[in-house]
Amino acid sequence: MKLYIARHGETEENKEKRILGSTPGTLTIEGRTQASLLAQNVAPLSIDLTFASDLQRVRDTCEPFDPYAMITFTPLLRERSFGDWEGQLRKEVNWQGLWESPDEPGLSTEINAEPLADFTRRIARFAASLHNALGDTDKVVLLVSHIGVMNRFNYLSAPDSFEYIEYPNAEATEFDIETIVQNSRTLLASRQTKSKLP
Repeated sequence: MKLYIARHGETEENKEKRILGSTPGTLTIEGRTQASLLAQNVAPLSIDLTFASDLQRVRDTCEPFDPYAMITFTPLLRERSFGDWEGQLRKEVNWQGLWESPDEPGLSTEINAEPLADFTRRIARFAASLHNALGDTDKVVLLVSHIGVMNRFNYLSAPDSFEYIEYPNAEATEFDIETIVQNSRTLLASRQTKSKLP
């Protein structure tokens, strides 16, 4: 299996540097142009299956795709929820505190956000399930999602040397699904073991 992931097109909220999270989002004119270009650029990749976040900004990004393309929209590929901070400007909140910070678990609880560990496990479970279904095939799979989701796949590619990447809007990036799945299974097994401890 070969895996490509693309971020949705630019949104009005992206331009304003607002926190979107689990809210729908509205594509800009540029974002719709980017979506059309994405559809053109992935056509030569011979995509067999497309899975996409069910949030509106991703649905709108997928609109220009081939009408016969097999697209499955799923909440599993949604951006991380940022709870009470959604809709606020990043500069108005402790944005960095929610990413790879010792303060993150408490801060997530305080603002009703999805904890980073839970977000990571959600993406790990999706990756493992996708590989279980298609890993031994020659299928080419495209995911259309969000920058946070792409960075969780990035993290699962190399947990010990993770660096956040500012993935551009509406560009497909190839990911090493074998490494991601191996690290995902390790992470999930570790979690299951811990859950059995007193």
